[in-house]
Amino acid sequence: MHAAAMMISNPIASNGNAQLAFNHIRDWREAGCLADPRLSPDTVSILKALTLPLWEKADYRLLSDLLESENAIGILRHTPAVSPNLVRLLHRLPGPFRIPRVIRFIRNEDEATIISRISMGCIDRSRSLISKLQTSQSRSDFWDKASSHFLDRCIPFPEAPKIIDPRVTPIRTVDSLRSCGLKLHLCLRNFIGEALSGEQSFYVFNGEKQIVVSVTPRVGGRSVISQMSAPDNMPVSPSDRSTIIQVFGDAGIQDESVYVNDWPSELDRRLNRLGNEQVELPGELYAKINDLMSFHAR
Repeated sequence: MHAAAMMISNPIASNGNAQLAFNHIRDWREAGCLADPRLSPDTVSILKALTLPLWEKADYRLLSDLLESENAIGILRHTPAVSPNLVRLLHRLPGPFRIPRVIRFIRNEDEATIISRISMGCIDRSRSLISKLQTSQSRSDFWDKASSHFLDRCIPFPEAPKIIDPRVTPIRTVDSLRSCGLKLHLCLRNFIGEALSGEQSFYVFNGEKQIVVSVTPRVGGRSVISQMSAPDNMPVSPSDRSTIIQVFGDAGIQDESVYVNDWPSELDRRLNRLGNEQVELPGELYAKINDLMSFHAR
């Protein structure tokens, strides 16, 4: 019955472009092979595991597509009951994610879609995400890793002031900020919240040494350099400091990193901080993260 349904859903057969010798079909295996040439003797056993009742025609088409994926075939052949839900789930996942250690924690096609979108939106695509997910010990651990990866790799910081100079590179993601901190032995991870909310922007200046420049928005729409940090928190050389002030000054960003004890500057900083206390991440970002986190409790 399932083989017949698959045959009917096959575009070639349904369009009447293929004449199938129904009178000479001995059993359902031959019907399956005639319905879709991709069904070899090794994969035809998948049909035997199809669950009842009969599926929707679209689900048979999805199954037919999956028979071109080695990873999907491996999953289907070792599954006692091949259901429409499993087929839709596998079809939603990119090919590299169709492995047992990933799909064991995914329950439906909506969850598979989330993983697919995360992998498509990430800087390094899927490699590092697959590595993380494969080490998951539980469903909650799986979605913790997915959420963390989404936050670290897929969400850019709010648009920072543009600095047009080949020596200046903006830091755009949580992962980049954390990696830069580890490389230069600076505690940049403590500023992830400020960077995500737009309260601070970070740049790497490549001079005599790599210098991390922190830029902070102030009341009135202007931005200032709030800090310059050399590796290991060593003092910034006068030459690098002078060049940074000039380069950032050309973009309208003045230096306030030396006025830590200046009361007007401190008052400005406090007013700015007060104005940002209620700043939240963009609603769309919260919605995306909540979509991921909501699966932890399911």
